[in-house]
Amino acid sequence: MNVTSIVAENARGIREEKKLTLDGAAAATGVSRSMLAQIEKGEVNPTISVLWKIANGYKVSFTSLVEERGEAVRVLRGEVRPPLEEDGGRYLNYPLFPFDETTLFETYRIVIKPRGSLAAQPHLAGSEEYITLFSGTAEIRVGEETFSLANGVAIPCLGFGTWQMKEGPETVAAIQKALELGYRHIDTAAYYQNERSVGQAVRASGLPREAVFVTSKVWNTDRGYESTLRAFDRTMEKLGLDYLDLYLIHWPAAANRFDNWEDINGQTWRAMTELYQQGRVRAIGVSNFLPHHLEPLLKTEVAPMVNQVECNPGCQQKQTLAYCRDHGILVEAWSPLGSGRVLENATLQALGKQYGKSAAQICLRWCLEQGVLPLPKSVTPQRIQENTAIFDFALTPEDMARIAALPPFGGSGHDPDQIAF
Repeated sequence: MNVTSIVAENARGIREEKKLTLDGAAAATGVSRSMLAQIEKGEVNPTISVLWKIANGYKVSFTSLVEERGEAVRVLRGEVRPPLEEDGGRYLNYPLFPFDETTLFETYRIVIKPRGSLAAQPHLAGSEEYITLFSGTAEIRVGEETFSLANGVAIPCLGFGTWQMKEGPETVAAIQKALELGYRHIDTAAYYQNERSVGQAVRASGLPREAVFVTSKVWNTDRGYESTLRAFDRTMEKLGLDYLDLYLIHWPAAANRFDNWEDINGQTWRAMTELYQQGRVRAIGVSNFLPHHLEPLLKTEVAPMVNQVECNPGCQQKQTLAYCRDHGILVEAWSPLGSGRVLENATLQALGKQYGKSAAQICLRWCLEQGVLPLPKSVTPQRIQENTAIFDFALTPEDMARIAALPPFGGSGHDPDQIAF
């Protein structure tokens, strides 16, 4: 029996033993109902991160999901059974000894290839983890605020946006200040025309390349297979980096301009997939895609891992967020502060006073509470620092509901199906 079938049988059996419905299981694990149903049917091969979420939510061992039930004795013969994979095959997990009820112990062999990583889910309270490094070097980060993408890549949950920041010393200085203050995620794009400054700031920071997560995007004039590959090469030349962490399609081909918009998006995505499979980029995704744009890409070999959209309390994108959540796509928020317009809202200002925070900090925290990654932008050192002070409080469900009830206001008005650029 292959791993996918074993996981399907075990996940369904454990859920039924615990008398949980799929809705109850989703609430317990943080994994969407649709994803759990696909796992139980053996239709998908879940990532290690997803399996850990299920194990922790069900309060069972990890190996109880990946080992055949009733297997009393196992003879270990090297690597006969295929490993569980993350990060595009750069992180390999070989379960060796299943969970022992007597010793409360389970053992794995981990192989991490160059630039491989895993954003591990927290273990249950009281757990202890022992790590023996047999060869090479490894970096272990504890307590870092990150999200985990569908392929297991860790992405810092607060990014530094660079839209409208011009190429030059001011942009370099702003990014360097952000890195000094603890940002580890920089978002740029070919269209921003500041990739050289981003690369210069990252290289001059003194931080290991692996410590800074860098995103860029392919612009609309470079859609298509060959054009996207050439655009990526130009981006890498400007950045001066060996690899990119995340590459996005900046906008979908607009339905009002292209009868074959789906094919154009598909050809662009084919190039993105190729770059990912070659290891030149650690993760791929899209930006400003609505559910009907995403649906065809979900049927391809590699599904989008990120969708970056305009998102703030005045432009909540509820339908797109729900769709992405159900399909394991991380949502990033551009303009999380509504370019300043949203900050004048009376409800957000009142909440700021209630929590001893600014309206901007309320907006950023609102994003995080929904599992959305905000990308605030500023060149002012004080505001750059202020935007990081969002991890020492949480909005109550009642206050989240107050924000959810706000009518639309302060959005850019850009409709991805009607754009003229």
